[in-house]
Amino acid sequence: MPPPLFLRAASLLLLCALLHACSRHVPAAAPAPAPVAPPADVPSDMAGVWTSTRGPVMRCIELHADGTYLMAPNSEAGDHLNFHGTWRVADEQITWRDSSQGFAADVNRMVDVSPGHFTTIEADQSQTVFARIAGPGSTCPSQ
Repeated sequence: MPPPLFLRAASLLLLCALLHACSRHVPAAAPAPAPVAPPADVPSDMAGVWTSTRGPVMRCIELHADGTYLMAPNSEAGDHLNFHGTWRVADEQITWRDSSQGFAADVNRMVDVSPGHFTTIEADQSQTVFARIAGPGSTCPSQ
């Protein structure tokens, strides 16, 4: 005696559901990698920890030899998150690409460059003064 109709229908529905589940292909979305600065554009003598002073606000920034940077938050300036991205130097300009800005290029002319010191001219013509406080491998002091 053949199985009842409702059992055959239930079996058929289960088989269809299993086949559909097996045939679904969900492509994995790979995250876009951060742009990597070419080593030739990352001066090794600039790797280290720096203060960055613009107007009355001072921040700490780590310039890594691999072309990445990390800027520690300054709670007095209203910062709550670390900023990070890539940096490179070419033609007397430093180019920052920050993750919070979609890695868009922020290019600043460098002036008054000397060992352990440089100044950048921002887009609004204000100046940011950088002074080295520690060498490569060091980190910004925690607040």
